[in-house]
Amino acid sequence: MAKVRLRDLNPAKFLNKLEVDGGAEIVGSVGVGTGGTVTDKLEVVGAVRISNLSADKKIHFLRTGGNEFSFEHDTSSFYLYNRTSATELFTILNGGNIGIGQGAPSEVLTINSASNTRILLQEGGSSKGSVSAGGSGLYIRNHAGRILFRNSSDADTMAIWDDGKVGIGTGSSVPDAKLQVVGNILSGKKIVASGTISGNSDVFAG
Repeated sequence: MAKVRLRDLNPAKFLNKLEVDGGAEIVGSVGVGTGGTVTDKLEVVGAVRISNLSADKKIHFLRTGGNEFSFEHDTSSFYLYNRTSATELFTILNGGNIGIGQGAPSEVLTINSASNTRILLQEGGSSKGSVSAGGSGLYIRNHAGRILFRNSSDADTMAIWDDGKVGIGTGSSVPDAKLQVVGNILSGKKIVASGTISGNSDVFAG
């Protein structure tokens, strides 16, 4: 028979304010440490501990017409689980590795999906760029005009523009050619071009 204990005379044995042994149904709202004022079905002031020495710990979330989700904890990880699709969505291993779509992440952060795994970066709701991995390789996509590379002083050093032009040391100016470099270029071998190579001073290669 299930039992609910609100207080026990032996504090060494029952350390929590509310302990449920087995199944229990409470009609109405429950407040623990609230001083009598409760606005939700369950409100707890203080820490909550969920423990089970012989089985996984779970908290289920159900909504009529929606998927069923749960937070679960086993001996090796804590994870968010879509119980409707039987999919482990977000995982934190005991060692700290995090997996999104990957239940056994081998790196500090591993992101996995069935196809075209993508990370979208936004600022104020506006998309700025994305990184994705697909069947042909790794893709870096620009959503806002250019891809910038900056140094440790947060100054622009190189930019790849939306039309494919590359500027090194050109600042915020659009390059005049497919590759424009402000500064010296040193080449230990040949520089081959199908068009014109021009500069404000001599061009050396060798």
